[in-house]
Amino acid sequence: MKKGLATAILTALILLAFGRGIWALGEKSLWWDESLSLYRATSTLEYVLANEIVLTDGVTDLTTIDNHPPLYFLLLWASVRLFGQSEFALRFVSLGFAVLLVPLLYVTGKRLVDQWAGIAAAAMGAVSPMYLWYGQEARMYVMLATLSLLSFYCLVRAFFHRGEPSPPRHRWLWSVGYLVTAVCLVLTHYLSVLLIVFELAALGWLLLRGSGSRRTVGLTIAVVAVGLVPLLVHAWAVLPHQDSVPGFTFVPLWILLRDLLNSFSLGLSVDVGNWYTLLVDLLFLLAAGIGLAVLVRPTAPQRWHGAGWLLVGYLFVPIALIYLLSFFRPTYMNSRHLIFISPAFSLLVAVG
Repeated sequence: MKKGLATAILTALILLAFGRGIWALGEKSLWWDESLSLYRATSTLEYVLANEIVLTDGVTDLTTIDNHPPLYFLLLWASVRLFGQSEFALRFVSLGFAVLLVPLLYVTGKRLVDQWAGIAAAAMGAVSPMYLWYGQEARMYVMLATLSLLSFYCLVRAFFHRGEPSPPRHRWLWSVGYLVTAVCLVLTHYLSVLLIVFELAALGWLLLRGSGSRRTVGLTIAVVAVGLVPLLVHAWAVLPHQDSVPGFTFVPLWILLRDLLNSFSLGLSVDVGNWYTLLVDLLFLLAAGIGLAVLVRPTAPQRWHGAGWLLVGYLFVPIALIYLLSFFRPTYMNSRHLIFISPAFSLLVAVG
């Protein structure tokens, strides 16, 4: 594909994502969770960082802990002071991340596979019902998906390059970019730690193989691991205990997988009980399976093999971990809690 044509298609997809997201962006009233976002964003900076919400009936105040870390609310805190407190202004931050996800899917697909895969992945992001849903909501979930893909892309650029010569300075810059993005990811949603665990495992595999700069890989693992310890302790403390919060109960694996497949394919507003919904979901699953088969088949280029298994880990390791974690603490309510793995699904479908 000629560069000019690829640029034109990508530009059109970015405009499509922006146009469909900005349409009626401020029409719906804020729902309960969005009102909590507004509450934190209009508080003082110290209050935002404290992760507290004060519930009051006008007579008695009850201080509760918000289960979500502060990074998204810091962005919203700045946004409401620049653009006001309207529904449109509150949701524009999410729309920005939904639009950014489109070119990020393109460059990741192009880096891992080829330009056609990048274009197809960008198209998946531009028309995704799930990204539209959360791109029009004043919550952190589409930001979470964007940061997760950015961390994955930085990881690939820093450590899983395709064998082409890369100056050490460039690798260091991408390594620093990965570290910064990993921190931002966990400061957006604690469950994104599950993705970081996979990324650290991938780096550990590189270290054992002796691939790349052992010093850079080892230092990155050490810095991320040390930085995660206090966050993990805090996240474990604030996660709801079994049956302590409505909606947080143990979810069987097949229901979890069906929920994720449907959400990543058709979004949250379809009736999963309809046979044609199941049929379309299965077509998406088939495309993802074909994409994986294309990448890991014996005759595929060696770099495609690595891309295939990286995407498998990106998608399935957090699913396995959240399922195992649910035996001890309820951690899954619906697909938004694993939206950060949705880019891997989009990339596999794009290849298929």
